[in-house]
Amino acid sequence: MALSLTCRRLLYRQHPTFLQCRQSGYIVMLPDVPLHSDDNSLLRSDAFQDFSSLTGRKCYDGVVRRSLDFQSSFWKIEKHIKDKKGITDVELFQEYLCPIEEVSRPLDNAYNTVKILHQATDLLSNEKYNKIASRAAVALENKFTSPLLYHSCKNALESNETNLPPDQKRLLAKYTLFGKLNGMELPTTKYDSLVEARKGTLRYQNTYNGKLAHETRQYKLPISDSHMLKNFPERLLRAMSEGPDPSRGPWTLRYRTMTPFLEYCPDALLRNKVWLSSATFGLHEEMTALNVDVTNIRYARKQEAKILGFNSYAEYAMESKMAGSVDDVLGVLDHLLQKARPAQAHEIESLNKFAFENGYHKPLEFCDVPYWQRAKLNKAYGFNENELSAYFPFETVLSGLFTLLNDMFGIEMNEIRGVDVWARDVRVYEVLDSKSKAPIAHLYLDPFMRSEKSYSNGVALTLRNRSLVGKEQTPQIGIMFSFSPPAHGKPSLLSFNNVVDLFGRFGYALQVILSKAAYAEVAGSAFVEVDAAEIPSHFLEHWAYTPAVVKSISGHYDNGDKLPDGILNNLDRVKKHMAGFHLCNEIYKSRLDMELFATDIAWKTVMEKLWPMYSAFPLDPMDHSPLSFHEIFNEGSASYYSHIWSRLIAADIFTAFEEVGLENKESIRTVGDRFRDTYLNGLSGAAKNFRKFRGRDPAPDAFLLSLGLQKPLKPTQSK
Repeated sequence: MALSLTCRRLLYRQHPTFLQCRQSGYIVMLPDVPLHSDDNSLLRSDAFQDFSSLTGRKCYDGVVRRSLDFQSSFWKIEKHIKDKKGITDVELFQEYLCPIEEVSRPLDNAYNTVKILHQATDLLSNEKYNKIASRAAVALENKFTSPLLYHSCKNALESNETNLPPDQKRLLAKYTLFGKLNGMELPTTKYDSLVEARKGTLRYQNTYNGKLAHETRQYKLPISDSHMLKNFPERLLRAMSEGPDPSRGPWTLRYRTMTPFLEYCPDALLRNKVWLSSATFGLHEEMTALNVDVTNIRYARKQEAKILGFNSYAEYAMESKMAGSVDDVLGVLDHLLQKARPAQAHEIESLNKFAFENGYHKPLEFCDVPYWQRAKLNKAYGFNENELSAYFPFETVLSGLFTLLNDMFGIEMNEIRGVDVWARDVRVYEVLDSKSKAPIAHLYLDPFMRSEKSYSNGVALTLRNRSLVGKEQTPQIGIMFSFSPPAHGKPSLLSFNNVVDLFGRFGYALQVILSKAAYAEVAGSAFVEVDAAEIPSHFLEHWAYTPAVVKSISGHYDNGDKLPDGILNNLDRVKKHMAGFHLCNEIYKSRLDMELFATDIAWKTVMEKLWPMYSAFPLDPMDHSPLSFHEIFNEGSASYYSHIWSRLIAADIFTAFEEVGLENKESIRTVGDRFRDTYLNGLSGAAKNFRKFRGRDPAPDAFLLSLGLQKPLKPTQSK
């Protein structure tokens, strides 16, 4: 959760007349904005954004103008409320919260548009985008650093908690929580210290990210042996290719292709070299100071937490989580480890035996696991990515996914033409309620690889959230992938991992599309707990392994044949393959992250203590991978466990569908409607929504069972 602060808030608290000073500050910033902006579509409130007319300059100018408009309007609203002698609860919404939503929505929408363009095009450099993001954040932080707004919402929430509609209660809860974590209850001196601590965190993070980005750009390993690459999938060859023909090379390994490269590289020495490069990021040339930046970030994070009254940053971070407390998280992780650690030992023993039988007569090392795991999958289960992808043409998979969403949630995806998009391959779908045929949302789908897309996995970003305040606004979301495009007479063919990723990103979109909240501030994913954000994604991924669904989304591109039963029946085994090893690795990372932000112990000491508890391999003395664990040294501090937590909850939710029979369409629709109306509507927090759906608190059993790490449970009735 990003909770930014600036000195303006402090000045405003010390000097009530600062409102006038801030307004006079417009003169300083207006020259950045063109006087005539009628041709900037970012400043219009059209139903659809005119993407093709936008330039980098218009993106910057549009967000700056929207920011200035929002700040000016926000201060006027605050002054109006401040001048009133008393404000009733009805007036709080009608004259304060609703007007704030109306004036912030144009800025949110403009900024979200820029986010999409930054991800999917080369219109904006990282430097230009960061300037835009910073400008939007400075404006939007006014909502969560206003004492008047904070205390108004806190008082209303405390006095009317049982009488408010769920989305109004949720809105008040957001302003109250964010205000508290932004120091609205601190005395001025402590508030000042919090501002400085967060400035320090940001400064250290910028330095850290700059150094890591530098080494990432610098890493290049030329690959000249075409024989070694003969079994590489086309998608990986394309990502590594420096020429027009991926099959002919030349090829270069870069940082973003390290992980898939280790899965296919048959040369053990080269695997070790590549793994060692990734494990020692932060130790080369001018990067040697990365250890200092990591130490500084941890210290600054701790200072933030202490000023706010928490014992550690890990404890502070739990305020915005579904899990509730550090102890609750650690308890769940320990429970999972009891099942995963013995399984890992057996898996590594079995993998060593397989490698030996196939000519590798040395004990496996940690870096060898990806290659031999894939080789065993291929031999034991017929899981060959190049052959398997022929059964998953993109259009067939997408059509099958749309059918599943209609069967489960009663929504239809109708492609519409004539809507302006940011690239030729982008499609726009109108999402309809299948009963009423009323449009409830729009979805932009950008499926294929382009040179300006730097990511390998899918990305889903909200363009607009649902809002019933003022002029009604329906949700819009963009989903982007880097799938191989149609080429050489073949359609776009997806690997099975691509299929799972496609399902996952659409799962994320569901909570935006199906939200029932009346306020954009809490609709969709706008106020979902960090450890619950990916629950819908992982829930829908379960369906990609369901035999009936796989049949519906498969069809050989050449003759339309469905996936052979032998492979179809092995998909469950594929999901469970090496599950203990991978879960132990995720638990280790989660525990490492939590301890780094709960203690002052040196990272190397924490690593040396934890590694033997979670890994069947000895710790390599050259392993400095925590230094490049960028996710936890940015916004994800003390939050890495969220990946496991969301998978655990998703498995429990999926079990409700299994209990009625996955091929029973009528029952699936009944459970789907209940899931839509109790969880995906987003009217309460994730924990409460889950209880509404399942009738109890979540349990880890379904997750362990889905990974083959626990025996089947006795049948239970879903409530």
